[in-house]
Amino acid sequence: MSWQKGRKQSEEHKEKIRLGNLGKPKPKPEGFKNSGTFGNLCVEKHREIAKKARSKSKGFFGKKHTEESNQKNRDKHLGISHRGWKRLGDANKKQSETRIKKFKDGTLKVWNKGKSPTEKALKNWLKSCGTKPNKKEIILDNFLKSILPIEYQINVKADVMTLGGKIPDFVNINGKKKLIELYGDFWHRNDNPQDRIDYFKNFGWDTLVIWEKELKDRESLKEKILNFNEREV
Repeated sequence: MSWQKGRKQSEEHKEKIRLGNLGKPKPKPEGFKNSGTFGNLCVEKHREIAKKARSKSKGFFGKKHTEESNQKNRDKHLGISHRGWKRLGDANKKQSETRIKKFKDGTLKVWNKGKSPTEKALKNWLKSCGTKPNKKEIILDNFLKSILPIEYQINVKADVMTLGGKIPDFVNINGKKKLIELYGDFWHRNDNPQDRIDYFKNFGWDTLVIWEKELKDRESLKEKILNFNEREV
């Protein structure tokens, strides 16, 4: 029986057709070739695109980037975002904190041929990875505001400054060249605080290093900070 124009198929008949077509490849027009990028293209067009791609891939063969071009590429890659990466549980947090610590400490210089990253590269990288103050940094920030209002500003996102390719945690914004660094008991357990103090001293800045465990004793911490800032306890 021929199908008359205007008649509608029943749902039962549609389901039979659907089940009958399961697993069958869709018909491809004759003379066309499938491309994962462009879909179905005629064979001639597909060959033309492939030929152009091959010619472009050889366009830089035997040539070398200039040092200026290499530096631009290094600066660009310092800001690569890894938001597409997915990790489970604490792995994501640990990886993020590790990368932030390495970048702030300047230990990712291998990406920059031994040179400290530029201020622009630092800010681009911090922006791309969505850096935020951790809980301990927020605690210290609130404590500083309570004992020394309008003296220090948190700087983990390099909002205030970078210094020699590194990012101080807290910067004095009241005209004094003083910095405060917060060292985590775990992440900095193998670090020597004097190295950081000496490094910033080369730029004329005094640095106070506070360990995470010191946040528990508020009275002792207050005395330490006020002494560093030459204030009466």
